[in-house]
Amino acid sequence: MENNIIGKHIKKLRKERGISQRKLSSLSGVTQTNICKIENGTDS
Repeated sequence: MENNIIGKHIKKLRKERGISQRKLSSLSGVTQTNICKIENGTDS
């Protein structure tokens, strides 16, 4: 459940800053697939 809260917060901040998942992936070194999973709370 905590992952979902964190993921929602990451998504909110990313969208507020106008950053795509692809750009966040490039900046963070985390794959776009994993960013999607984290934001949706499906990454364990």
